[in-house]
Amino acid sequence: YFFGAKDPDWTSPSTVTFSNLIDISDCNIMQTDTGTYVYDYETNPVSYDTLLADMISGNGWRMTMVDGERITNRPLIIGGVVFFTSYVPNDDLCSFGGNSNLYGVDYRTGVPGETSILGMDEDGWLFEFVEIGEGVPSAPAAHVGITDDAMIAVQLSTGAIAQQNASIQMPKSKGLFWRGK
Repeated sequence: YFFGAKDPDWTSPSTVTFSNLIDISDCNIMQTDTGTYVYDYETNPVSYDTLLADMISGNGWRMTMVDGERITNRPLIIGGVVFFTSYVPNDDLCSFGGNSNLYGVDYRTGVPGETSILGMDEDGWLFEFVEIGEGVPSAPAAHVGITDDAMIAVQLSTGAIAQQNASIQMPKSKGLFWRGK
C-alpha cells in the first residue's frame, strides 16, 4: 500500500485507520474538453472536483500496489505532486532483476491530478505511472526551471539514469539577492 493521510487534529493525538482512508486503487482519470473525470470511483464518471471534495472532507487516501510491487525509497513532494518509485521483481523467485516505475500523483487525492502530470494517452487517460527501466530505483530527484515543468531523475541499480518530464504547480519561493559590503 501507499498512503496519503492527513492529521485530523494537530492539537492532540489522533488516529487515522485504514478503513478511514478512501481507496483510490482502481480510479482512472480522463481529461476531456469539458473537464477532468474520475472513473471507477463511486459512480461513473464523477468530476475531479467531486473526488477532491471527498478527500478534503475525509482523512486521506490509500493505493493498493500490484502483487509483488515494492516501494523502496522515500517519496519526493514538490509542486503539489507526490513522486515515488516502485520496483516489481521478476516472477521467477530464483532469478534476479525486475522493472521500476515512477509514479506522479496529486498529494491531495492520490490520483494523477486534474491535469496531466506524467502525460496521457491519445484518448485523454492520464498516466498514474511510467515505466523507467530495469533495476531497483533510487528516490526521485527533481530539477525545476522557470516553467511549470520539472525533470524528475531516478538512478537505477544498473547504473542507468531515467529522466521524465513532469508538469507541476510552480513551487513557491522568494527571490534571494546577495549584496557585497
